[in-house]
Amino acid sequence: MSRKADIAMPAMLMKGDGMKSKLDRRGFFKKIAHGILATAGAVAGWQVARFLGHPARKEGETVFVVGKPGEFEIGDLRLIGRARAWLGRDEAGFYAIDGGCPQLG
Repeated sequence: MSRKADIAMPAMLMKGDGMKSKLDRRGFFKKIAHGILATAGAVAGWQVARFLGHPARKEGETVFVVGKPGEFEIGDLRLIGRARAWLGRDEAGFYAIDGGCPQLG
C-alpha cells in the first residue's frame, strides 16, 4: 500500500496497527441501517410509553352552581369553565354539552 493511500484512508476504517478493518461498503450500510432502525425504535417506544403513561382524567366535582333558571333565556348557551361544559336552554328545557376534547381529554 502506498503512502498516499494511507493518508486518504479514513481513520474510522483503520485499526491501531494501520491495517484495514473488515468494514466494507456493505458493512458500513448495515451499521447505518441498524442505527436508523434503533433510533426509530427508540422514538416509537418513547411515544408508546407516553401514551400508556398518560394520567387518567380526574373526576372532579359533579355538581356546579351556575345560576338561577330565570337567568337563562330561551336560546341562551353558556360555557361553564370549571365543569368544561356548555349549558343551554331551549323551549324543551335545559341541556348540557360536554366541552372536553374527545382525543385529549
